[in-house]
Amino acid sequence: MITLQVNISLIQTADVPLQIPQTEAKLSEDLTLTCQASGDKVGLFFWYKMKFGYMVETIAEGAVHKEITLQGQFNNSRFSITKAGSLFHLNIKNVNEDDEGAYFCQSGAAYSMKFKSGIILAVNGKVSYFHCFLCFVCISV
Repeated sequence: MITLQVNISLIQTADVPLQIPQTEAKLSEDLTLTCQASGDKVGLFFWYKMKFGYMVETIAEGAVHKEITLQGQFNNSRFSITKAGSLFHLNIKNVNEDDEGAYFCQSGAAYSMKFKSGIILAVNGKVSYFHCFLCFVCISV
């Protein structure tokens, strides 16, 4: 018999859940997503992507006062991270349909990480099942 144990820890970021805003990008255009990471205990920073039907992927990670590095399949010339003060920009060049999904940023200290913002990216105005999953209503964008 095989036993699998999974421990998941979630940190609530607000008393009232915030709705995730949505933006649209056309194929082959460039896009910048921005996250503000401020606070007394900000030391770590992460960008994540979630696509319907797939596990969450880490786009970038690192220490706030050092370099934030791109991870895995995102470590290529289409993606880059820039920083201006407490703002972290995720730059995506030549947007394609695989870029569609929900993007989240997270910052904090080792044991007190908080999700700071999120955005749903729809590519080229198509109806996406991802919107149905997150909003429970299919939206044509």
